[in-house]
Amino acid sequence: MAEQTLQPILTDAGLAAVAAAHGAGVQARISHIALGDAQIPIRDAGGDPLPAARARTALAQEQVRVPITAGGALTPASIAVDATVPAGVPGFWVREVGVVLDSGVLLAYWSDATLALGWRGEAADWVLRATLAWADLPPGSITVVFDGDSAYAALDLALARLDAKVRHAVVDSGQTWSDVDDTQLTQAIQALAMAPVGALMAFAMPAPPAGWLKANGAAIPRSNYAALDAAIYCGDAEIAAADWGYRCDNPFDPGGSRNTVGTHLVLPDVRGRFV
Repeated sequence: MAEQTLQPILTDAGLAAVAAAHGAGVQARISHIALGDAQIPIRDAGGDPLPAARARTALAQEQVRVPITAGGALTPASIAVDATVPAGVPGFWVREVGVVLDSGVLLAYWSDATLALGWRGEAADWVLRATLAWADLPPGSITVVFDGDSAYAALDLALARLDAKVRHAVVDSGQTWSDVDDTQLTQAIQALAMAPVGALMAFAMPAPPAGWLKANGAAIPRSNYAALDAAIYCGDAEIAAADWGYRCDNPFDPGGSRNTVGTHLVLPDVRGRFV
């Protein structure tokens, strides 16, 4: 089964169950995943949950329900869950997903008027691995109870937490997550470890490394270094008195040709200074 990003809705009954558990000082506990084959709209054109969907207490056409086999908290507002749907009958297109508490209450519900997640049949098991996140419930208000090997569950949760951290690093570096690009983490580390534009760094080298310039007071073309110009330009109000970071037209006479729209940018000059 391929990765899908779904947006289930929290049911009224599920919210009430979480609130009751929270008021009693305990956590609501997810125990099962239910699958069905009805196509039910759950959101309006603006993306808000439909009242009928929030009022739902069961799937419209539930076909199979399986226990959680592993899972646990990733953050105070998200959990990982694993469940295995064994191959068998009935065969059906999966168009409904329900997250069920150990009390039997339907906590969350997903369906779509056109999308099917796949076919459940007799050929192969389905392994469901999901991250459930929420923003409108108290932190730590939901947990998981599972029917499976505790050692496997602990390993699975550790892997899920690692996966979440890797995804965060990749997305924070400006990339779109891909399950098939093995270079994304390397790219993320390189991007996040890179010094910000305009940083000063000392290198014990005869020449600056790639992507760096000598801080020798030179005037460089702004058109070649737009990001650096945006980062260190002193500003129009300071241009008359600035020692560096100002713009000029004549790189051979920067001080005498300084102006706010000049074609060149003057670099800092730290030669002979303690940095």
